[in-house]
Amino acid sequence: MGNQKTIRILIAEDDFLVSQSTAALLRTMGYAIVGQALNGREAVEMTQSLRPDVILMDIKMPVMDGIKATRRIYETFPTPVVALTAYATSEVIERAIAAGVGAYLTKPASPQEIERAINVTIARFDDMVELRRLNTELQTEIAERKRAEGALRESEEHYRTLFEQANDAIFLNREDDTIVDVNRRACEMLGYSREELLTMKVPDLQAPEVRGREGSVIRKELEYGGAPFETIDIHRDGTRIPVEVSTSRMTGGEEGLALAIVRDITERKRAEDALRESEERYRILFEQANDGIHSVNGNDEIIDVNPRMCEMMGYSRAELLTMRISDLQAPEVRGQAGSVIKGEIAHYGNTAFELVFRTFQTGLICGRIGAP
Repeated sequence: MGNQKTIRILIAEDDFLVSQSTAALLRTMGYAIVGQALNGREAVEMTQSLRPDVILMDIKMPVMDGIKATRRIYETFPTPVVALTAYATSEVIERAIAAGVGAYLTKPASPQEIERAINVTIARFDDMVELRRLNTELQTEIAERKRAEGALRESEEHYRTLFEQANDAIFLNREDDTIVDVNRRACEMLGYSREELLTMKVPDLQAPEVRGREGSVIRKELEYGGAPFETIDIHRDGTRIPVEVSTSRMTGGEEGLALAIVRDITERKRAEDALRESEERYRILFEQANDGIHSVNGNDEIIDVNPRMCEMMGYSRAELLTMRISDLQAPEVRGQAGSVIKGEIAHYGNTAFELVFRTFQTGLICGRIGAP
């Protein structure tokens, strides 16, 4: 029994003579006796202080019986327990097993019965510890999964809120151009219900002149790498809607999904058209004016002139654009190059003033600068 010498046993028995004889027997079998308790309370206390490998626990003891002591030990410092009883009734056995007893012995027990009970108890205890470990890991995994599911649900709710409240239309599409989901703004912009849009494909929403081949639109848009581009969509009532689109591949979920953010740029296009018309009107007035007009930057460099200015000065437009305003002034009024315009603004503000210019033929002409 050399392999049993390391097993340390605590005996809990209220009958002193039985405790002593049991201890003597166990020593002859190669076990080490670390303590002998006379009641259940002592057994609990000695288990915590002595840390035995196995406890031989009498069931019927004063102060605290063996079943209650076993239960307390399993709650505080789990240790294999072999129950000792003079009367092994089915009720006592069931209560003992429920409390955590691994095996039971009916007094008096033979050395073979004691050895077998100790070995069975240790084996069952090891299995119980492993089951508890696995159960703890399972509970931890379940808790972590619940936390992850909660975080995912919260993230999805946050995404859905952003998705629905966005000022831009948002489409979740498959690469075959199937529309999987749309937000409220997409429905408002195109005049369809969500249910209707989910039965359509991306090309169905495009203007005829920009419409792509079905099954290729999203794949083509993904080639832009998320960079925005302009195109034209069609409202349900046929209205053309200029839009700016940015399409990117979705990651972390179902494969083959792309998110398209579509911005209605109707107002921006109107503003651009209005600006272009304004510039065209200004250019007509600029070119057809009876007065010479020139534009100068902060360094007095001439950056634009109208035809009348060229006629007055005798230079071509190309020549004037290489000159500074000081090059056109008569010697007696010529300012320092680079400071003429700044000086005129500082001195005259928006008030008109007269100035003498030098023409190409070195003749002199008087001019009126500013508002009349």
